[in-house]
Amino acid sequence: MILTCLAAALLGPAQDASISRQIITVQFAPERNHVLFTYRAVVDGVGSLIFRLHPDVQVKAVLADREEVLITREPADDGSRHDRITVNLTGDESRLDFLCEAVLRQDVSRGERAGVIHNHSVNAHIGPEGVFLSDGSAWHPQWIDEGGVPHLLPALIEITPLDGWAFVCSGDPAGEAARPRSNERPATEATGQTRSPERAPMPRPAPDDLARPIWTWETPRGVDGVAVVGNRHVLKGITHDTIHGPVEIVTHFSDRNAPQSDLYLDAAASYLDLYVPLLGPFPYQRFSIVENFFSSGFAYPGFTLLGPQVVAMGERSPAPGYLDHELVHNWWGNGVYVDPRSGNWCEALTSYCANYFRRVHEGGEPAGREYRRGIIMRASADPSLDNGPVGRFGVDAAIDRFVGYDKGSFVFMMLEHGPGIPPEQTDRTAMFAALKRFAAEFMGRRATWNDLRRTIEAEWSESRADFFARWIDSHNVPRTPAAWSSAAMGTFRRDFFSGDELLDVGFGRDEQGAWREIDPGFLVYRLLPPEQVIPTLAGTLGPGGMRVAGDAERPEFDAFLPRVNHDEKGENLLLIGAKAIAAHRALIERAANAIAVRDGSFTLGDAVFADPEHAVLHTMPHPDQPGRFITIFHANGDAGWSRLRLITFYTRDSTIVWKNEQVIDRRVFEPSRRLRVNP
Repeated sequence: MILTCLAAALLGPAQDASISRQIITVQFAPERNHVLFTYRAVVDGVGSLIFRLHPDVQVKAVLADREEVLITREPADDGSRHDRITVNLTGDESRLDFLCEAVLRQDVSRGERAGVIHNHSVNAHIGPEGVFLSDGSAWHPQWIDEGGVPHLLPALIEITPLDGWAFVCSGDPAGEAARPRSNERPATEATGQTRSPERAPMPRPAPDDLARPIWTWETPRGVDGVAVVGNRHVLKGITHDTIHGPVEIVTHFSDRNAPQSDLYLDAAASYLDLYVPLLGPFPYQRFSIVENFFSSGFAYPGFTLLGPQVVAMGERSPAPGYLDHELVHNWWGNGVYVDPRSGNWCEALTSYCANYFRRVHEGGEPAGREYRRGIIMRASADPSLDNGPVGRFGVDAAIDRFVGYDKGSFVFMMLEHGPGIPPEQTDRTAMFAALKRFAAEFMGRRATWNDLRRTIEAEWSESRADFFARWIDSHNVPRTPAAWSSAAMGTFRRDFFSGDELLDVGFGRDEQGAWREIDPGFLVYRLLPPEQVIPTLAGTLGPGGMRVAGDAERPEFDAFLPRVNHDEKGENLLLIGAKAIAAHRALIERAANAIAVRDGSFTLGDAVFADPEHAVLHTMPHPDQPGRFITIFHANGDAGWSRLRLITFYTRDSTIVWKNEQVIDRRVFEPSRRLRVNP
């Protein structure tokens, strides 16, 4: 029987004791929400080892070389919700075994929201509907430092086969399914940098081999925790050749979504063709695309976990920012790790590479301008989103996701104008050379914003200290002048430029010099005056509050209303359904970019949409309140009402037109941004 001591005096700081490797053997009983496992740590040295562990995991015994040892276990006092376990080593031990079991069951439905991709309420659940154990849940003991940060350790995971099930774990297939690597050793904090080696030649696995479940997994480098997911899935895979060797791509889909496999396999292969030459070898032997049993879009080492509604999107799912984003996380976040004591740079860098660069790669520079414009418009419509320094995202919980993802990615867009590149030209060769160097030097290690800056400086042989100080370390929010004057432009330049003026602001102008437009290419991050903001739903949802009027007889309206913040005194207006729109027709007719809605149809400019399956989301500037907006949602027939639950995803366009479930038209109403120059 295990002995537990609550005396705080026995908790001493870790000394020279260390762990070099961890081996986890697991047996699941999903119908009982149960897991039985042994966690083995290969240990060395004298002193205390401190672990964190999920509070619902029972430790039945701890053995040091088969001899039971005394441990202390107490709830953590740092708000982490994990228990702390301390084991004292005398120096004679070579291995430490935790014998554990748990019943892990969560209310998955509690975090489900219509139209929301991520259900973050689940971190450790076992059930007949699926297994999900996140690497941050501490479902297994995690060796931590004095600050509570898990150490990076290589891991081997062995799962007892479960009939009809397939599992994926952090890392690569091991055992007979392993693809050997040449001259590789796992990277830990002690070993320092480790580059991903070329894979040794070996016979290609047959498609049937890739369709078989893998029961043993091993991480090619240290990780701070092990993620495990499993379900009754159909597996299908291909082996795709990259310039650095083959990569296996395998889908784990339900019977219902199994027909989507080829689409996802082909898409992932095309992303490898794009990113491997830019970023270096793919960090894992296999990329698994796994359908989850709840809403998710999560990335883990070697695999991504997508909610069933995302998988079912079919042809729409390969849009930039979905599967490509999760694949790129294998370099940023799951290859090169974020230092949890510093800011989260990986979401900004992943968004730059996937959400932004892939658009440019496929749609050219106009697509890049459109994406940059969208970020600027979103921030300008709701300045409260930009509420802190980019470098503090991930450390300060109050800083908005917009800062870490959107503004952070825009910083890299501005950095595209590297050594000697003027704003009107774009050459991303230098940028991706620096990113490839960053991946090679820090693969398997934790990195910070400063590490990223120093890598860029080393590659470019030029300092970027002022740029990073202004855009990463400081909360810098330049505002575009509403009128042209020497004083206004002086303030804008002072707010925008870094000390060595790495970037310039381009101007559009007429031949007579009567007007100028600041940065028509949207190359620099800034806020616009209200009258220059493109009307979108983001503005209606933003400052000033939102009043909602709609057809209360529609069940879709009743289901949608609780999902948005609304106020009877709101200055913005959301009108849902023909009745509410008709009641405000006079107001709508006075708005710029007005829409005409009649029974069974709507008119945009010269285009009439009268199909019963047509629906529209349309935003206009409020004619009576500058900087405020009116958004209408209208469906010609019953079919279009299904789009209402998804409208909060469409925040970059002024107009979206659907036919049934497909977007058939997008429009942007561009207000004038020309500033008259005083003669």
